[in-house]
Amino acid sequence: MSIAPASSYVVWSIVSISLYTFLIYHIRAFDNFKCLRWNNDKSGAFKRFMTYAYLINVPLLIVFSLGYTVIKYKEGDIVHPLLGIIPKPQELWSSAHRAAVFPLNLAFSVAWSLEMVVHLEELCFWLFLVTSQTNPQQNWFKTVYFKIWVVGSGAALIFMPLVAIFTRENKARNEACTFLAGGLGSLVITIWFLPVLWSFNSFLRTLKAEGVDKSTIVKLTKFHELNGIRIFFRFIFTIPLVMLGADGITSHPRINTHQVAVELLTILAALACGASSAITLVIFYPRSIENELDDASAPTPGRLTQSIDSDVESVISRLEPPPDSFDDGASIMKFEPVESTHAMSNSAPPSRLTSTPCRSATDASAFQAYRSNAVNPMVHNFTSPIDMDHRMMRGPRMMRPRDRNRPPSHLTFN
Repeated sequence: MSIAPASSYVVWSIVSISLYTFLIYHIRAFDNFKCLRWNNDKSGAFKRFMTYAYLINVPLLIVFSLGYTVIKYKEGDIVHPLLGIIPKPQELWSSAHRAAVFPLNLAFSVAWSLEMVVHLEELCFWLFLVTSQTNPQQNWFKTVYFKIWVVGSGAALIFMPLVAIFTRENKARNEACTFLAGGLGSLVITIWFLPVLWSFNSFLRTLKAEGVDKSTIVKLTKFHELNGIRIFFRFIFTIPLVMLGADGITSHPRINTHQVAVELLTILAALACGASSAITLVIFYPRSIENELDDASAPTPGRLTQSIDSDVESVISRLEPPPDSFDDGASIMKFEPVESTHAMSNSAPPSRLTSTPCRSATDASAFQAYRSNAVNPMVHNFTSPIDMDHRMMRGPRMMRPRDRNRPPSHLTFN
């Protein structure tokens, strides 16, 4: 991208700043920044780590984009005898600007490594969820997918900065190797996600057959559609940068010598990066407009007191008998003569305490939810790919084997 014009970096700057603005707005609307507090009981250490990874990733991308934008505009263009008007090559930059190339590329490599950490976690989590039918009681933190994420994340956090460090002598090669290494890593993760998209519909059908509640099915269906869109943008983001990086390390580059091709590929990569990252943010922190409206309409202490007083008055008014039921102050209670023992013996037996099957829709749905053992407890407690801890793995209370085929009941009087 050394031949990329300043307009390409302007697009990268606009996209990165817009993404960070959306990040701040979305987290504030999600829980008013409570997920950023280290001592928040509702946010586990895993979720905090993923949140801080995103908060560090985007500012580093802003530094990279704005830094190159300033340098490109200050250095300007030159007239090349064969290529015409092109941005000034890095070899002709001032010493201060040449010294800034490596820190900017290093910031970009760290940001890209954090990006791979985030997307690798998404991949491993969805693989774990889709394949959880083989072992419904397995814990995410003890699965091979979690171990793959830990090893892969450590490799990405180490490998990407090392690539930028070991190739820093040649500025153009440093940039090309960073794009190639990051692009290949992200492209592999993106391709690996395709089997998840392919098998997710059958996974949803299994959940419906096992009686998982409708709200969970709706949420997973929405995330499946968002993942499909996100993977599409991930391909548009990674493929152009892999092309630029692979062409940049060759002795006779072809793509990097055409300014229009470089500008088009870099702008496509920037727009796709912003779109896919925004979708990832929506999946990680899913907002519930219904819950937010309920919280907004929740009564204040003063309103709550008034509401309680009005409810008490309403109940008292319902308990008071109507005025028509009294006749000149006479009591409305009537006494009937008690039947003889002989009459009672010939009558129907008195009411007795019996147990009858529950017929309510609520109990039936609860029984349906407890019926299945083929669904991982993580599905019943699912909120997002990062909102989980050991408590969420416990799942709903399961019925004892001897009571599993016995319908729930409640006591009634016949």
